[in-house]
Amino acid sequence: MHPVQHRIQQLFRWMWFIFIIAGILCIPFHKVFPVFPLGLAGIAGSLSVLVAPQTISIKRQKNLFVAAAIFLIPLYTYLISSNILQAKSDLEVKAALLIIPLVVALMEPVRRFEWIWMQRALIISCIAFILTAIGIAGYKMVTEDYNAFNYKRLVAFTIIHPAYLGMFINFSIMILLFGWLGWSKAVFKLKSHWSLILIAILFVFLVMLTAKNSVLFALLMFFIATIAYVRKSGNWKYAIGLGGGALMVFVLFLTFNSYTRERFSMLYRFNDVEYDNSVNSREETWKAAIEVLQNMPWYGLGSGDMQERLNEQYAVNGFTLGEEESHNAHNQFLQVTLEGGIPGIALLTFLLIYFFRLAFINRFWLYGGFLVLISFNLLTESMLETQSGILFFAVFNAVMLSRIASE
Repeated sequence: MHPVQHRIQQLFRWMWFIFIIAGILCIPFHKVFPVFPLGLAGIAGSLSVLVAPQTISIKRQKNLFVAAAIFLIPLYTYLISSNILQAKSDLEVKAALLIIPLVVALMEPVRRFEWIWMQRALIISCIAFILTAIGIAGYKMVTEDYNAFNYKRLVAFTIIHPAYLGMFINFSIMILLFGWLGWSKAVFKLKSHWSLILIAILFVFLVMLTAKNSVLFALLMFFIATIAYVRKSGNWKYAIGLGGGALMVFVLFLTFNSYTRERFSMLYRFNDVEYDNSVNSREETWKAAIEVLQNMPWYGLGSGDMQERLNEQYAVNGFTLGEEESHNAHNQFLQVTLEGGIPGIALLTFLLIYFFRLAFINRFWLYGGFLVLISFNLLTESMLETQSGILFFAVFNAVMLSRIASE
């Protein structure tokens, strides 16, 4: 490669990296803003490839082309839809599932320092979001005597749903835990006490947020980390003290914070289908989705027609809230089966198994943890139907697959 050509390529590579970092910094704050820096990253990455196409290593990055195959699901559901306008809108939202892995696949594999800075960016962004949310809630408390230190009130300044914010925070906690335990070669690491301080801040905010699935997932991570630390160091008193401390924080919030107690009591209340009672709303949503599944063609309803059919079932079941607000299936596996039938769910299942196998074979434990987190959220959210979930998954899945190629 000519030296000038190489310098230009590296300039575009640096621009791609900077815009990716900017996009990650935006992810916890807004579900639309990250599109702009990530779009610029796509342009910069494409230009770096055009400047020096001979550096493309398709064979080396083949797993990213497999990842891009997830876009075949919305493409298929578009093709079988009768409501083309709605299906087209769905296809446009999900375009990142194709574009991001393809651009990363055509570039040189993600470097170690780039990956570490991407992890730092997510942690920094989550901490910045927490400080912003607490600052705004505190201001409202002082000036308006309004308690905004819970659930959607705490994040009312943005349009990110608490469940998605909880997922971003949990991945930040996972990065810090894996670094603390020394489970991966390319995980961002801090000194032990700083890692624990940041983990504590992230977890306390999760409990304040009362995103139930996110809190439960974090407690599960702490339980596994406690066992792992004991096996590694033999210092069971220290490990149990840390794990017990996290559980104590949760118990104290349940005991003294009536809103937290009310939110978690929804886990065992089955008679009030209200907006704030997401447990019962999901029960009604899943019931309707399963009833639609039993009376639909094997090849699916299509992304343009599925919601209308689901709303009709809500009306039949008397689930007024779901009909009025056009609730999606709140389970990605049900969502994909409704839209794409057997072909859609078969492809999604194959890809998840493929990714898990890659993580295991390459002993990339953080990638495995990321996939567990994603799968956990797929069970209670149709996260690949919204820009927040799509961008988070597409960026970090592509980057970690590229890291596998670099090893």
